[in-house]
Amino acid sequence: MFTVGFRCLRRISTRLARGGATGTLIVLSDTILILTADATLDTHSGRSNANRPNPQLRNSCHVIRILIVDDHPVFRAGLSNLLESEPDFIVIGKAGNGQTALALWQQHTPHILLLDLRLSGISGFETLRRIRAIQPDAKAIILTSSESADDSSRAMQAGAWGYLTKHIDQKEIIAAIRNVHRGERFFQKGLVTSPVSSGMVGPGGLSTREIDVLTCLRRGFSNAEIGNTLGITERTAKAHVSAIFKKLHAADRAEAVGIGFDLGILKTSANRIADLS
Repeated sequence: MFTVGFRCLRRISTRLARGGATGTLIVLSDTILILTADATLDTHSGRSNANRPNPQLRNSCHVIRILIVDDHPVFRAGLSNLLESEPDFIVIGKAGNGQTALALWQQHTPHILLLDLRLSGISGFETLRRIRAIQPDAKAIILTSSESADDSSRAMQAGAWGYLTKHIDQKEIIAAIRNVHRGERFFQKGLVTSPVSSGMVGPGGLSTREIDVLTCLRRGFSNAEIGNTLGITERTAKAHVSAIFKKLHAADRAEAVGIGFDLGILKTSANRIADLS
């Protein structure tokens, strides 16, 4: 354990070694900070992450607390190392799935959530939706491999503060975190909504028939009931449901309906099925 006191109005970062232990000392103005060489755990991989600043730093107004959610352990580790090289960033946790992310969010309430869209179990969109249900002003930045204008649009409507693709320059990621922390939106340039193709309507790229099916899902209809309502076979109804899941990246019917509301699809189609019934 290392202890230091001072009166400087600047941040100093240095490496210390004593008794074979290695730690990072970060000094803030008029503050006595204690740094231990204790390691914290990547909640997904179970591997230790040494040289993490002492938890006392997490309460400092000078530091931005970050939660990383991505299902690739190597990417999580690399991103964490990049961010923690910044003197005002602390990665308070790393998660490989949405459920772990929710638990870490409730435990630590970070300033910034870096969130991938493609996760096992609940999707990134659903993870964001649940976190915002806990904390409506949560600041999430989507960091994903998807360059889809649809995904970018959905992220905006789901309440994300930023959207970046993984091939972006490292400096842009750091800038995005600082901008969003200040309350500024940060969406990567070039990710604009593409023209809607023939037969498609609105965000999500659902056809008119698929919107009808999604509206039936909202009402809790089975595939057989969807078929009877729309005048199609149960097999065709099932195929439409599968197509909706794929286009909306939904894991189940409840998530598809939730995404439909996020995109405004269901709000604008509330009376369609009533007209058909």
